[in-house]
Amino acid sequence: MAGAPMTTILDPLHLPLHGSRLIEASAGTGKTWTIAALYLRLILGHGAEGEHFAHALLPEDILVMTFTRAATQELKERIRDRLQSAVRYFRSPDHATQPDPFLETLLADYSNPKARAQAAHQLALAADAMDDGAIFTIDAWCQRTLREHAFATGSDFRETLLLDETDLHDDAVRDFWRQEVYPLSEPALSEVIQLFSSPDKVRQETEALCKLDPPLPAPESTLADWLPAAATAPRRQLATLKAQWAAEHDAFAEWLLGILQGPKSSNPLNGKSMKAENVAPHLAALREWVDDPTALCPAYLDKCQRLTASNLPSYCNKDKTITPPPAAEVLDTLFSALEAVAQQFTQLHGEIRTHAAAWINARLSQLKAQSGQVSFTDYQQRLARGLHDKAQGPALAARLRQKYPAAVIDEFQDTSAVQYQIFDDIYHAADNNPDTLLLLIGDPKQSIYAFRGADIDSYLQARRLTEGRHYALGTNYRSSHALVSALNALYTLSLIHI
Repeated sequence: MAGAPMTTILDPLHLPLHGSRLIEASAGTGKTWTIAALYLRLILGHGAEGEHFAHALLPEDILVMTFTRAATQELKERIRDRLQSAVRYFRSPDHATQPDPFLETLLADYSNPKARAQAAHQLALAADAMDDGAIFTIDAWCQRTLREHAFATGSDFRETLLLDETDLHDDAVRDFWRQEVYPLSEPALSEVIQLFSSPDKVRQETEALCKLDPPLPAPESTLADWLPAAATAPRRQLATLKAQWAAEHDAFAEWLLGILQGPKSSNPLNGKSMKAENVAPHLAALREWVDDPTALCPAYLDKCQRLTASNLPSYCNKDKTITPPPAAEVLDTLFSALEAVAQQFTQLHGEIRTHAAAWINARLSQLKAQSGQVSFTDYQQRLARGLHDKAQGPALAARLRQKYPAAVIDEFQDTSAVQYQIFDDIYHAADNNPDTLLLLIGDPKQSIYAFRGADIDSYLQARRLTEGRHYALGTNYRSSHALVSALNALYTLSLIHI
């Protein structure tokens, strides 16, 4: 498509190892192999002019982050194996057990025996040092960084890690029920009970909001401070609408049922779509709505709307007309006004949910502080706040860039907004800084961690900021040509039969 950003097929031997770059790696395209190959080049300081990092790096200089402990361990072992294979290849290329095109090409750039021996030595030292390599889960790295920079981030060495917040979160929910819901009186209590019939319901209704990244700010007031006034206005409007219809309902029901139950010759309405036995329950629903002060809308709402002055004529038989009474016009006005009132209640209930989630989060933080506990999510949020702080943030980011001049973020599509903020505050993706390297590696088609805060918008933002520096792994090594051809043929036959 004209104007679309260009994506270059990645060449692991010539990818420029500086600035910020986005690499899209679909399943089966050799992502881990590529990370290991680029890591090897960073250790050697390999590359032609404009392709290499400013200097050769050590494993402790290259920050590699992914999402699970298992993936971290696998990545570390794969990189170590790759480094060891390269050492053997550089020292005895003629004794290689099987050809390795990548290492063969790399070896050609070290034709001088002394340079080759030096390269093998660097690789061997790096392989031996992999236990100290900076390969972490994002959670573990945030925890480590906060402890190493405790004064800049305000971290407390006495805190203990809380691996599972479930019990404390349940305590916070119950505290919300006792401290926020118990003191309420009508009409505010009715609004809350309609949403939260129990603490379990509170947990269910606020679960997604409690996981927002960044988290909701703590509420500045209680439900009792603002909800009674907020609930009064729409409740009064609703009561007025019910009173208006109560004055019309019986006469309207008598008129409509009289037509439907009377002689066919005097009934202009279609007998299939408008039967007395079908309309009676809808009229009853309107009456029940009037009699129930808490009901927002009548049951069978869409069916009830057939009875308005604007809709009844459409149910007439051919060449027949009907003149609805004024009550049917009242019904028209009522449903229009009811829609506006319903929107007010929808907004009000959303504010109640948001307040509850913010209160629960604040209470959870209090409970953790009282017990001296902190979660991995807290570590991320603290580091993000520290880096974003106008006074301390720039200096902290500079120290982290100095410690980790190169960073590789694996599974970047599952990055949360807070995690992306951390990376960007350190490496400034938009600046494309030639003195650092930020590789963002992922595949938006594989984003699966939305339930724990993964934010595809962060991926898209990073894609915009790295425009012109996009790369892709172009070969899928898990699918054979014969298999793909067979599947394409099968899909083609299916489409033909459809």
